[in-house]
Formats: sequence, C-alpha cells, structure tokens
Amino acid sequence: MASGSSTVAIKRRRPPQRGQASTSVSNARLIKSAHAQCRELGAAVGSSFASAAALAPTGGAPLLTSDIIGAMRTNSRPLSNRREAVIVTRRTFLRAGGFGLAGLAVPRIVRAAPPVVEIRLRATEKGDQTWCDPIGLYLERGQMVRWIVERDAHTTTAYHPANDRHSLRIPEGAKPWDSGFLMEKGARFEVTLTVEGVYDYFCLPHEDAGMVGRIIVGKPGGPGTLPFDYFKGKKAAADWKAVPPAAQKAFPSVDTIMKQKIVRRRAM
Repeated sequence: MASGSSTVAIKRRRPPQRGQASTSVSNARLIKSAHAQCRELGAAVGSSFASAAALAPTGGAPLLTSDIIGAMRTNSRPLSNRREAVIVTRRTFLRAGGFGLAGLAVPRIVRAAPPVVEIRLRATEKGDQTWCDPIGLYLERGQMVRWIVERDAHTTTAYHPANDRHSLRIPEGAKPWDSGFLMEKGARFEVTLTVEGVYDYFCLPHEDAGMVGRIIVGKPGGPGTLPFDYFKGKKAAADWKAVPPAAQKAFPSVDTIMKQKIVRRRAM
C-alpha cells in the first residue's frame, strides 16, 4: 500500500480440521438424546408413582422407594424391553445440562392411620361380675387401643413396677400406662402401642376378681410370655406384687389370641 494509508489485518478462519465437524454433530446428537432420555425417565417415574399410590395400602406413612420399585416391577414388562428403563450416565446427564431430573416433583402419599380398636369395661347391673370385652386382642405395631366404660368405675393399668410395684408383664422397652379411675359411663382412655410384644393389664378395683386383659402387638414376646412367677428369687424384684390367682386364670393364652385375634371372655 501507499505510504500514509492504514493497514487492516484480516484474519482468515481456518477451515475445520477433519473430524471436528463430525464431533460437533455427535455432541449435538448426544445432547438431544440425553434430553429425550430425561423426558422418558420422568414419564416412567411419574407413571410408577401413580401405580404405587393405587396399590399402596392406606396408612399414615409416606410412600417409600420400595413401593415405587414394586409398582414398576408389577406393572411393567421386563426392564430390558421397556423404553422407560433408560439409563442416563453421568457424562450424558452433564452434557444435557443436568436439568432433566431437577424438575421431577416427588409426590407424598399419605396413608390413613390404622383403625382404633375399642375395649369395653363392663359390669353386671349388680356389680358382681366385671370384665374387659374383649379380654384378648391382637394389634398391629403403632395401633391405638381405647378403653370405654360401660358400667361401674374402672381403671386400665399396665402390669409394671411403676404401677404400685406390680410385676412386669409388658415389653421392657414399652412405656407403662395407668388411666386412673374412670368413673362415668362413656369415660375413655387411649394408648398407642409401638413396641412389639405381650401387654398384660388389670383393673385396679377388680383385679382380685379377675378383671384383666391381654394385648399382643405384632410378634409376641417379653415378660408377658413368661410364667406368672418368673421373677421369684430375683433381688431387684423382691417387692413386686404377684398376679392374683383369679386374674391368672382369666388371661387367654398367647396362642389363642394369635389364632383368633379377638378373644371374648368365657361365659360365667
């Protein structure tokens, strides 16, 4: 160029090297494929949640991962034959931007609480006979039991040293209860039992007459399965009160409760 004129440097873009064009196309395809896989996976998970919710029993616990997997296994063809069974590798997921699963909302399935089971505290009009109805009962773990007075004054009191030094006949890890005196018809007392085992209880004013009851929660076990005098000779239990003979005779056996689930007292 002539002197005094400005010089403009023009940089020419190099033509793509061999393989660069195919790599760009390949990356674009991978990203597109990853997005498609994420959409399919989202649809599969959503469908599985719906199936699991329909199959799940009612109760108070949230839907578990095992419920979802079970629904997929129950309602699906073999995973190798399903388009929903998409495996998104970490590398593919990152290439897709990581957004595919971020928007998946996990629904919470709320199950209704198990039904409350009622025990009636009964007595004859003359008051010469008193009993718990039913006297034997099987419950699921975490189920609530409610005692309701029909006639006369009663208590529902667990066999436990904390209750006037009565012998221990409920699971060792369970919390003892004592309703105190329930004086009026319709008065009630409730307990939720969460520890598996056998629970023996009594009515304080009528224990000597044999007004007792037995509840089994889940798998039977604990002191309630042992003989009534199992604690004899133990120094720590030297001041425990024994179960009265009439009460011992009134208890239904563990086997009977496990077979029948609900046991009524024998006719007098």
